[in-house]
Amino acid sequence: MENGRVGAEDFIYSLSQALKIPTDQLKSFFKDSQIHSISAENISKLIERLVIELDIQDHMRQGRYSKLENITAQVSESFQKLSVTLSNLESLIAQRKYREAHSEIHEIITDRLLPENYTGELIFDYFQTGYLAFANEGDRSAVQRLCRQAENEYGEHLSPALIVLLAEMEQEYATRDDDTVLLKENLRLLQNLINRHPHTRLSLEYIDILIGVCQRRIGERNEPEFLDLAEKKFRQCLLKETRRNIEISNNLAITLVRKFENSGKIEELNEAETVLKEIKIPEDSSLISEFQSYPKSLNNLGNVFKQRIKIEPRADFVSEAIRLYSEAEKYWTEENAPYEWAMLQKNKADTRLAFGQAVFVGEEFLKKGLEGIKDALRYRTLEDAPYQYKKTVSVKEGIKALIAKN
Repeated sequence: MENGRVGAEDFIYSLSQALKIPTDQLKSFFKDSQIHSISAENISKLIERLVIELDIQDHMRQGRYSKLENITAQVSESFQKLSVTLSNLESLIAQRKYREAHSEIHEIITDRLLPENYTGELIFDYFQTGYLAFANEGDRSAVQRLCRQAENEYGEHLSPALIVLLAEMEQEYATRDDDTVLLKENLRLLQNLINRHPHTRLSLEYIDILIGVCQRRIGERNEPEFLDLAEKKFRQCLLKETRRNIEISNNLAITLVRKFENSGKIEELNEAETVLKEIKIPEDSSLISEFQSYPKSLNNLGNVFKQRIKIEPRADFVSEAIRLYSEAEKYWTEENAPYEWAMLQKNKADTRLAFGQAVFVGEEFLKKGLEGIKDALRYRTLEDAPYQYKKTVSVKEGIKALIAKN
C-alpha cells in the first residue's frame, strides 16, 4: 500500500487466493473500471459488486432467469390480453351484447389480475350485464340464479349499488307475475334499503328510480293511485343532477301514457310525446342503464302514437308507431333480446288491432298482426311471463274477433 492506495495487481492476486476465483475472471470484472490502483476505502464496495455479479452468474447457470423471463412473458401476455378485453367491453355494451360482455367480465374477475378496488367495480358490471342479458332473453330462472350467485359467492363485494341491483333483479322477476304480491314486497324492500345501508348519492338515486318503476308496475295492474306516486317520484328525480336522464325521462313518459289510458286526459299523452322526443342516443361513456333505456324510449314513443290512433284513427299514426317499433328492433333483435323483441311484435299487432277497431281494414292487414303475435308467444310464455303472456293473448283474441266480425 502506498499513500492509502493498494496496487491493482496485488489486490486482484490476494482476492483470487481468498475467494478461489481465477485471476483472469477477476481482471475481466475490474477491466471496465480501467483501474490501476484502488483506494482502500472502496475495496468493500468493489467486493460487494463482485459478489452480486457472481451471484447473478450463478443464477444464470441454474436457469433461474430463464424461468423468470418465461413467467414475465406469461404475465405480460395476460395483461396484454386483459387490455384487449377491457377495450372490447365498451363496444360490446354499446352494441347491447350483454351476454358477451357478461362472459368477458367473468374471465377478468377470475384471472385476478386487477387490483381489488377495480375488481369490485367490475363485479357490479358482471351482475348488471348478466341481469340485462337474462332479462332481455326472458329467462326468469336465470335472473333468480344470478341473485343467488351474488349472495352466496360475492358476499364480501355487496356494495350499496350491488345490493340495489339485486333488488332490481328481484323486481324483474316479480313483474312477470300477473298479481302485485311480489311487486309490493319488492317496494317494501326498496323503501327499507334506504335506512338499512349507508348509500352514496348515486345509489340513493338508483333506489328512487326503482321505487318509481315498481309503483308504475303496480299501477298498471289496476291500482292507478300508484301511477300518481310514480309520476311524482320521477319528476323529483329529474330535478336533481343525474347521469340517468334517459332512464328517468322514459319512465316518466310511460307513466304518463298509462295515466292517459285510465283518464283520457290528452295533456298527459302530449307531455309523454314531448319528453320522449327530447331523448337522444346515449354517448359511449353513458351508464349501461342508459343504453338499455334508449330502445325502451323508442318503444314507448310508438305507444304514444298507438294511443293517438284510438283518439283519431289516422294511417300516418299507424305507420309512425310501427316505424318506431321497427327502429327499436335495431337494438332489441330476436337474437340478442328475444323477450323485448317479442314485446315489439305484440305492440305492432296491437297497433293494427287499434286501427282495425276504429276503421274498416282488410283481412291481410289483420293477419299480419296475428303473425307477430305468434312470434311474440314463442318468448312470452305462460310459465316465464304470465302477465305479459295474458296481455299478448288478449291482442290475439281481439284480432281474431275482428277478422270474424269483418
